Amino acid sequence: MTEDFRPDPDELLKKIQDEELRAKSGKLKIFFGMCAGVGKTYSMLSSGQERKREGCNLLVGIAETHGRKETENLLAGLPVLPLKEIKYKDLTFKEVDLDGILEAKPELVLIDELAHTNVPGSRHEKRWQDVVEILESGIDVYTTLNVQHLESYKDIVEDITKIPIRETVPDSVVLRASEIELVDISPKNLLVRLSEGKVYLGDQSRIALENFFKEDRLTALRELSLRITAEKVEKDLQKLTITQEAQKWRVTERLLVAVSASPQAQDLIRAGARLAQNLDVEWAVLYVTTEKILTDEEKAQLAKNLHLATELGAEVVTTADVDVVQGIKRIVRQKNITEVLVGRKSKKSVRDFWTSPLLDRLIKELKDVDVYVFRKQQELDAVKKTKWFDFRILSGFGSYIVTFIFMGLFTLLGSIITPYFGYKAVGFVFLFGILFLSLFVGIGPIFFAAILGAFIWDFFFIPPEGVGIEKAEDLIFLVAYFVLALTNGILISKIRKREEMFRKREENNQLLYEIEHELAKHPTIDELYDTLSVRLNLLLDGQCKILIKDPKSRDLLELNRQVIADEKEKAVAKWVLENEKIAGYSTDTLSSVEGIYFPMKGYKGMVGVFEYIPEKKRRVIPQEEKNLLFTVAHRIAVYLERSLQD
Repeated sequence: MTEDFRPDPDELLKKIQDEELRAKSGKLKIFFGMCAGVGKTYSMLSSGQERKREGCNLLVGIAETHGRKETENLLAGLPVLPLKEIKYKDLTFKEVDLDGILEAKPELVLIDELAHTNVPGSRHEKRWQDVVEILESGIDVYTTLNVQHLESYKDIVEDITKIPIRETVPDSVVLRASEIELVDISPKNLLVRLSEGKVYLGDQSRIALENFFKEDRLTALRELSLRITAEKVEKDLQKLTITQEAQKWRVTERLLVAVSASPQAQDLIRAGARLAQNLDVEWAVLYVTTEKILTDEEKAQLAKNLHLATELGAEVVTTADVDVVQGIKRIVRQKNITEVLVGRKSKKSVRDFWTSPLLDRLIKELKDVDVYVFRKQQELDAVKKTKWFDFRILSGFGSYIVTFIFMGLFTLLGSIITPYFGYKAVGFVFLFGILFLSLFVGIGPIFFAAILGAFIWDFFFIPPEGVGIEKAEDLIFLVAYFVLALTNGILISKIRKREEMFRKREENNQLLYEIEHELAKHPTIDELYDTLSVRLNLLLDGQCKILIKDPKSRDLLELNRQVIADEKEKAVAKWVLENEKIAGYSTDTLSSVEGIYFPMKGYKGMVGVFEYIPEKKRRVIPQEEKNLLFTVAHRIAVYLERSLQD
């Protein structure tokens, strides 16, 4: 019997809302090319001149002419908005005046070089984020983009050009474009233009010819840009041929990309983005937190990986589980995943021998799901440097001091019992001592304690005194002690970490339960504020504020009706309220402030902003913590939406 698939009502509602939002947004046109010098800016300004003759109210936000006379001539007669000056490290830089554009409210704005990185101190880190805000305000945008700046193709372009790409644009921005105009030129003609100084001036032309601008590389980039443009046209055509009703009710497949904290995961995410586009499916990126402790570098890399996934339009999911396969399996069931993409490296180190069993188990466990395996042909530099023995000491220096002191106490205890029980009993003292230490310290100190204990036992207790062992049985006892102490200590330490992981998950679930319980009691606004603030501050190790929208003044007030005093804090919170997006610390928007701000959006619209200021400044806020805060903000928003209407 065929199963009757029906669309999820919430998912269908979200799609309808997205369509309505897209209809209100401005239209994006991208002038797309294989590289610099093909004439993208020229084509954009030519189209601008044509629109102006038609009577369009347009504005030039920025146009990088690079000293090309024919391009500069096209600016004649077009209204150009002066750039905004921003001071950074005693220097003055000029960027697009985003507020000036929003205030002028033209029908169309021309903004060159979509992949540009803004100077620190700007509202957004990237120019494409400025463009998105302009579009969401209902203003049309013309912009330019090279193929090497498309995020999901970054790794492919780097393989072609052998040059690292620093600036990229998420595919989600390109996909929302209503029109992509390919600006094309043959590689031979482009090289002629370059040699004539029509692309770069002075020595830049010579440097470009020696590096990026090689005919074989340009040919490959041209083919890539043609293919991307053709795929976009084909997808747009498919949407036109399928009726709107059929699009709403068709069964949607979902792709899940399982990633790690490795730099190579970024290529896996880009491959997932390309696969999702080719299959035309929704997709998510999953990271499974295990008992393994990540270094600061790995935490930062994981944050970059998940941020990249967000930029490429994926839903980011994090979950905690002792077993990675079981974690993936659980999310597959919860999200109704139909395809899973995982990575596999070439076996170049001892650690890689654990990869195949995990992959085999994943295929065995997910029998009704298609599993794709991504294998990068060329390893990243970070992977190439992997050593045979990659033992990392992750504990703080204080843990080693404590371990050293306790080992001294165990040595003292051993010297006391040796006259009564013999030197062999000292090995049991050290063994039980290390098992005791494993309840409080990490794997690094345990390894240190096992080596130190073996040395002390041999040097001070096993005859003869000093380095050396007379009897073979003493050597066996020493080796057995070291192996037992190390393995049991590590096992106990891992069990403790697993308990901490499950305790953290339980605390998060308990917090959500308590919030629901408090909301169910229908408390007053002030009671709710006091209760939630205390609970959130204790659990999240930071200060939380609930900022509600005043229905009369459209301003933000603290939940206890206190006016926000800090103007900088107020400005960020107000931006989040107006744009319904996360901003602040550990984000790409207004990141210079101390707090991170989450939109509190109910079913009917925005009701306020949820503010969280971490007690300690960290490099990044973990994704699972952001997910928890998003959930808390939404549940409070739903309650406030209902309460404020009553």
